[in-house]
Amino acid sequence: MPITKIQSEADFDELLRDTNFQYVPLLSDSLKRAAAYYEYARESAELIDAVVELREAGAFKPGLKKRPVKPELMRKLTWEGKMFPMEGLLVLAESDDFPRKPFREAVQNSEILKRGGISLGISRPVDLPWKALISLRNDLTRHGFSEMDFYENHNRGPSTLHAISIPWHYTNEELAAFFCELIPKLRPSDRPEPKKAGRRGRTSGSGAVDMLNQLGAFRLNRAGWKFDPAWKPTRKLTPYVSVKGWKKAVHAAEERINNMTKRPFFG
Repeated sequence: MPITKIQSEADFDELLRDTNFQYVPLLSDSLKRAAAYYEYARESAELIDAVVELREAGAFKPGLKKRPVKPELMRKLTWEGKMFPMEGLLVLAESDDFPRKPFREAVQNSEILKRGGISLGISRPVDLPWKALISLRNDLTRHGFSEMDFYENHNRGPSTLHAISIPWHYTNEELAAFFCELIPKLRPSDRPEPKKAGRRGRTSGSGAVDMLNQLGAFRLNRAGWKFDPAWKPTRKLTPYVSVKGWKKAVHAAEERINNMTKRPFFG
């Protein structure tokens, strides 16, 4: 986890690495949101423990399965999926740098982050990895649930889970036309088509940047760094220009950290 108290020059250098998010605006929107989730997860002991457990159990690697996921975590993954999103945990578990190193380094080293297209924070169709899905299904059935319990759980909320076969010898335009025909057949009767288009997502890239700026203020404040708008380094370490703005940012980040496993991270 990031530095909580400055005891040496090396600690201060590490703190600066953990609070400098100036690179984030250059990322794609999906990676901006992934950066926010990753960095806040580094502050959550419960999420770190969950990732360690998933790695040790080989949860996302069916061919290398070591043991079942512990029942309590399996329960959270199954019934509290919004607070323990599979895609988010997959990103963290597959990023070897988590939680020791900042996202800046993880995005350079993690294959899952290099691939991009991560939908964290956006409500849209998601292509779930078969290996991860089957592995979690196997864990759930070991704990006494039926296979249908697993699939029905994934059909709660705004999305439903389907197995779809895609014939790739068609053009993208032709495939899109097929999906246009398919969607009315798949749409549940209790979820009629909205009368107007909704928002494409819940958290924009710029929203994720704001969240990270608040986290940077929180980490600096926790480590004992005193905010002083008149002090020149202040302008380099934080975008906040007033004590009031600084305190609000620290409070917002602290509240978000405290609720990471109690409510959906992206709202």
